[in-house]
Amino acid sequence: RVDPRSNPLLGRSMDDPEYWDEAARAPWAQILLKKEQYWTDRRNIWLEQYNNIVRKNRGREELADLLEASPNKVKRLTAPILKYKVAETFLLTIY
Repeated sequence: RVDPRSNPLLGRSMDDPEYWDEAARAPWAQILLKKEQYWTDRRNIWLEQYNNIVRKNRGREELADLLEASPNKVKRLTAPILKYKVAETFLLTIY
C-alpha cells in the first residue's frame, strides 16, 4: 500500500485545485517551470530580433525606392557609401 503522507496527491482528482497546488510544489515541477520560463524568455528575444530585422528591411526597401526616384547625381554620390551600415543608418534616420 502507498502511504498518503508520502504522496499527498493520492486519491485526489485532477479537477481539484489542491491537486495542482501540490503538484507545483514538487521539486521536479519547479525545475520544469524554470526551464519553461527560460525558453519563453528566449522565444521573446527571438521575436524581438525578428521584428527588428523586418522593420529594418522595410526601411531599406523604402530607402531603395527613394533612391530610385532620386536624380542620377544623388545616386552616384550615395551608391559607393551605402555598403557601410553607418551611411545606411544615417540615411534611414534622415528619412
